[in-house]
Amino acid sequence: MRSAIANHDFGEVFRLAKLHGNISFAKFAEAVSYKREHIGRMARLETDGKGVRPRITQFHKILEVVDGLRIPGHLAGLAPRPWELE
Repeated sequence: MRSAIANHDFGEVFRLAKLHGNISFAKFAEAVSYKREHIGRMARLETDGKGVRPRITQFHKILEVVDGLRIPGHLAGLAPRPWELE
């Protein structure tokens, strides 16, 4: 899990959390404002037809996921998130 977070491989984060924590893709989708289907595609390692696994690469989207899932900033190579300082 730590490796997936550090590499911003959120599809793997979703997959591991569902497998070991029984957290539904719908819960993730709600937390990070993505469609459940997109979360599922990322977690199931499906490709986009070109052999590329869907990934979150835009910085603002990475921040949305980190904040939505309450992942401490240091685990994702980021500064402490505002909610960590409360």
